[in-house]
Amino acid sequence: MKLISEQFFDNPEYFHSLWKEPSEEENAIQPIDSLTAQDDFMKVHDPLWAQDYPEWIKLYNIGMEYKQHIFDNYDVDPNTFHDWWGKIHEDVWDRENYPSIPRENSDIHIDIFPKFSKVINLQIYMSKDIPPESGTCFWEYTGSENLTEDGPWPQEGWKLTEQVPFNYNTAFSYDAGPNGEFHSAALTNDLLQLEVPNHTRRVIIMRYRFL
Repeated sequence: MKLISEQFFDNPEYFHSLWKEPSEEENAIQPIDSLTAQDDFMKVHDPLWAQDYPEWIKLYNIGMEYKQHIFDNYDVDPNTFHDWWGKIHEDVWDRENYPSIPRENSDIHIDIFPKFSKVINLQIYMSKDIPPESGTCFWEYTGSENLTEDGPWPQEGWKLTEQVPFNYNTAFSYDAGPNGEFHSAALTNDLLQLEVPNHTRRVIIMRYRFL
């Protein structure tokens, strides 16, 4: 894991609208939760679409500014860079009702996508005033089972190697897989044991995918 900045966006509030609720009004512009784009996106995209989704255009452009960071810090071949995939995530932690509320990325995993040989993630914390214990965790397997590349992975035998405390507008990158850093959101059992109060965890993940 490589910490990039504790003040990543110049104006992080601008991106809060990525989480706006769908509208029931006829012909309303509906929110999207992800965008996949290649290097030539700004040349080939529909300008009318871009007018409807300026936050995603800005996010893509910022993502492209950090492409060199990915090239410089990870064992990747720039010539095999295929696409950038930006996605928003929301994870609700409710101590009283957690069994009935699915949590995104709360299992220990690496990111595997067909045809891609490497995926590097750049993650930005986007929630204010939530517990630092809700930050992303990184793990080392110390058990006796042979890990396969594409899972399923054991539930036991993991050692926490690092956790990035959840602080608004903090950004960091990591080798998400294959053969990358096992990672997760804070585990449910840990949130319970630490008595972490209820919160809503929002993050943006930019994935840089290589053939």
